[in-house]
Amino acid sequence: MSDAETIRAMRDIVQASSAPAVFQLPNNRTGVLIPDGHEIKEFSPVDPVLTRIRQRVTMHDRDSFTEYVSKYRGPNTIIMASPGFLSSTGKPMIAAVLDYHGPGQPDYAAHVVTYSPRYSESWITWQNACKSPLKQAAFAEFVEEVRDDIREPSSLP
Repeated sequence: MSDAETIRAMRDIVQASSAPAVFQLPNNRTGVLIPDGHEIKEFSPVDPVLTRIRQRVTMHDRDSFTEYVSKYRGPNTIIMASPGFLSSTGKPMIAAVLDYHGPGQPDYAAHVVTYSPRYSESWITWQNACKSPLKQAAFAEFVEEVRDDIREPSSLP
């Protein structure tokens, strides 16, 4: 049946009824014919069943990351890591792709959980100070500012 014949058939049915009519269109989309003005609205097909998980989660503590991976892992789960000095953000990252492909078995790689640790203010202060060498007086001032972080030798006089 051609598109024109399908539309004529739909109009004939709707004219006999005041309710909208739903049809499968030749392009495999769903069409609804509205009685007022006989206007056709097209809709994309609805997935009958969720076929895959599409999820990106970021965890900031190790235990939550481990628990999530343990709960959702499958036979093709893969874990990848990037140390901070190689990362574009300067932060380390561990990612688990829970639906990674296997040998001869393609998959979507759309279910990903990332572990991105948060740093304390103290850690950030030390990292910023270590980016370039300090002169002796500047280093002494820095050590005085962060002396509560120093455990050995004792920072107390």
